[in-house]
Amino acid sequence: MIKLIYKLENQKLTDIKDRIEDLSLAYKLEKNEKVKTVFLEDGDLIYEGDRAVNNHIDQLEKDIRKWWYCDC
Repeated sequence: MIKLIYKLENQKLTDIKDRIEDLSLAYKLEKNEKVKTVFLEDGDLIYEGDRAVNNHIDQLEKDIRKWWYCDC
């Protein structure tokens, strides 16, 4: 399960949540006043900042599409 850790709920966070939901991925939100930026934990991997988080979601989307359209 993906964990999304954030300090403030803003448009960037909403966009990230929407992308995760569009991919039908399970996720958990965790508000943390101590963090300065958004974090995404995916298993043992941690992505910090909206750019890194969005890049990881891009990769997940590619992997899902590859699996979905697999002709194997």
